[in-house]
Amino acid sequence: MKKVFSLAAAFVLTVQLSAQTNVFQKTTWKIESISADGKAVLKKAKKINLPSEQSKFHFLQFDNEKFDTGNHCFHMDGRYSIIEPDTIEFSEGAADMAGDCREPKSLTGNYTFIFKNDTVELTPAEKIDYDEPMPEVADFNENESVETAEKAANDIQKSADKSKKKSAGKTKK
Repeated sequence: MKKVFSLAAAFVLTVQLSAQTNVFQKTTWKIESISADGKAVLKKAKKINLPSEQSKFHFLQFDNEKFDTGNHCFHMDGRYSIIEPDTIEFSEGAADMAGDCREPKSLTGNYTFIFKNDTVELTPAEKIDYDEPMPEVADFNENESVETAEKAANDIQKSADKSKKKSAGKTKK
């Protein structure tokens, strides 16, 4: 029985640890392409020793919570986080660029990712527009709410008035 319990505990611990693993941590990727719709294809590459080594290709290199991206004349760092099992969020940071350099496309926002052998495909996640009202809120009628609140206040007042009349009638007897 102890063996079964130990085996079950080890399995649960393994599952929890694997769920917390950051698959991008300490990896370097060559950015093969970023299309007009924001989809990106990355290919696994050899680590670049930044800042002493210059990249010969458009790269994306991950550390614990930070990332570096750029090419031979452009460099940007930022932060990233895995927000769901298959979604990564990129936030821009500081950037440096040589005078005659053209800034490469960069990745910002949320992307879903799919690993295929030594490549990863990033697809922009659906953006939520927090300025646009939600459907259940869009039907909200302010005048109806005010009328409902006024009616409730009147009902409370009437109830309080009735209580006063009853208690006043009891004290007269």
